[in-house]
Amino acid sequence: MNKPRLRIVKFKTESGNQYVYDSHSNRVFYCPPIAYKILRSYRKHSEQDITRKLSDKYPKEEVERWYQRVDAWVSIDGAFYPSNPIPETGMIPTEEEYWDTLRSHISTRNLYLVVTEACNLRCSYCAYSGTYEFQRDHGTKKDLMDFETAKKAIDYFLDELVNPDKMNHLPPNVTIGFYGGEPLIHWQLIKQCIEYARSKPNFKRVNARFGITTNGTLLTDEVIDIFAENQVLVALSLDGPEEVHDRLRQYSSGKGSWALLMKNMAKVREKYPDYFKTRFMVSGVYDWGTDLEEVDKFFTEHKDEVPWIARYSGVSTHDTTYYDQFTSEDKETFVEAINERRKDYYDKMRTGRREEIPRISSQLLDLDMKIIGDRPHLMYGKSYTAACPPGERIAVHPDGTFHICEKLNTYFPIGDCDNGIQYERVREVLSKYKQQVVDLDCETCVARKVCTVCFATTCQDGVFGKGDQCKTARRHLAASLTYNYSILEENPEAIKGIVLPSGEKPTILEKYY
Repeated sequence: MNKPRLRIVKFKTESGNQYVYDSHSNRVFYCPPIAYKILRSYRKHSEQDITRKLSDKYPKEEVERWYQRVDAWVSIDGAFYPSNPIPETGMIPTEEEYWDTLRSHISTRNLYLVVTEACNLRCSYCAYSGTYEFQRDHGTKKDLMDFETAKKAIDYFLDELVNPDKMNHLPPNVTIGFYGGEPLIHWQLIKQCIEYARSKPNFKRVNARFGITTNGTLLTDEVIDIFAENQVLVALSLDGPEEVHDRLRQYSSGKGSWALLMKNMAKVREKYPDYFKTRFMVSGVYDWGTDLEEVDKFFTEHKDEVPWIARYSGVSTHDTTYYDQFTSEDKETFVEAINERRKDYYDKMRTGRREEIPRISSQLLDLDMKIIGDRPHLMYGKSYTAACPPGERIAVHPDGTFHICEKLNTYFPIGDCDNGIQYERVREVLSKYKQQVVDLDCETCVARKVCTVCFATTCQDGVFGKGDQCKTARRHLAASLTYNYSILEENPEAIKGIVLPSGEKPTILEKYY
């Protein structure tokens, strides 16, 4: 049997301290040059040979001390050269294993009803704008889900997937969401779904809630009243000030949508201030043409008028011609702006001034620290990439087909409203993903346990393809570790409030064994 490979990333913080990240244990160890030399030779040479060789350069006592520490990393912590590696979750579970996972091990359940593929806007960046190779084009008002389809989906979700009598534990988060297109185009169906779902006994038993992602232009008084009555979680598409927002989010006529969105938000805020404060959030996007300074200024000056920013992400660069409109100078200017923010973020985080960090900088840069900081919670049972277990969420299209998530295209259905989730379809999707993504190089990839590649980022026309995502992930990992540990060395408390809550002892700050 081949010995386990040493899969590490060596990096230095700005203070000059050297560390290594080990992908076997998913941990970081303080590892000065003497420890690194020992680590590299640990499986090739005996303790005596290593001590004799290194004693010419280092004091013998120091060599012996560091050898014992490296030996403890391997023999006690199971790092670097594990004798009994933690088994990866099987990519292709048996049918029994699959259903056991759905009923036992997933903490969230989401049903997304794609009530329409039509939209009243023609946002330039939209996945359905025609610039994304493997996505559909905009639908029409004929592409509407009917109530019978929605009813079957809700029945299956509440009576089967999250039924307390069939679950080994209740997921803490159960959501029925409405998605599009622009879902409020099909408001009458949404209203019917809310009434019907609330009438089902299991809705209350599992403490379910409603959510919607909307551009906010169709928030009528009736919509607002019913949303407030049912405490619907609302994610509003807002990119910043008028000139920034309207460059991206326009009607087909070219008219911007910002003014109407702001007017509608004001109606909600004035009529239901508590509901607006606690149940509304912003989901924004940016591209290489976005002026982040203006965005920051807007959200700072209007912090009492707009909801908190739950997400502010870049327009996807995968399989698209969208970015052809920008020059290399545009990209360079934007990257320089991001780097300046990174420097400011670093300075404030390391000196304990997080409250001074602009809201957009937090959105852009906190996620990077969250991924690094949440490593202990991602460690066990990870199937190489960030692919969600099929069935954790279900996106139901107007034709009644089930899909793994609302961001996936239509080539990989896992069931339908009449038959529910079908294991054979799940198996087919997982088999393709394993062959076309995981089997290529995931097993030996050093970034495999902090990877963000998933079904949605790799889906094409019936196949999965990674492109250059893996190279980017590996390159980013080294830079991310350097950056985040440089902060944490000076301010270990910086991680608080960013990582997910857990009862585990965090390993991110373990500088010494």
